[in-house]
Amino acid sequence: MSTKELLLMVVFLMSGVLIFGSVIYYAEEHNFTSIPDGIWWGLVTMTTVGYGDKVPISYFGFIVGGMCVIGGVLVIAFTGNRLAITGNSK
Repeated sequence: MSTKELLLMVVFLMSGVLIFGSVIYYAEEHNFTSIPDGIWWGLVTMTTVGYGDKVPISYFGFIVGGMCVIGGVLVIAFTGNRLAITGNSK
């Protein structure tokens, strides 16, 4: 497993977490009390764990949540595929 590809995945994932965490805070200020709450939600949502402790309740929040899930799956799929290809080429 290459460290460079793993670091790339972490950077892309954390960038998405910060962006989606900030957007969900402004989309649902009454539900998410702070940006760190939004970042926690973004991390849990992008990694498809989905604890359910924080959930969006407005239509715009649902759209942001759907984009966050799709973005997380794509980041993990594309960079995970790169990790698998690099790890097998010895």
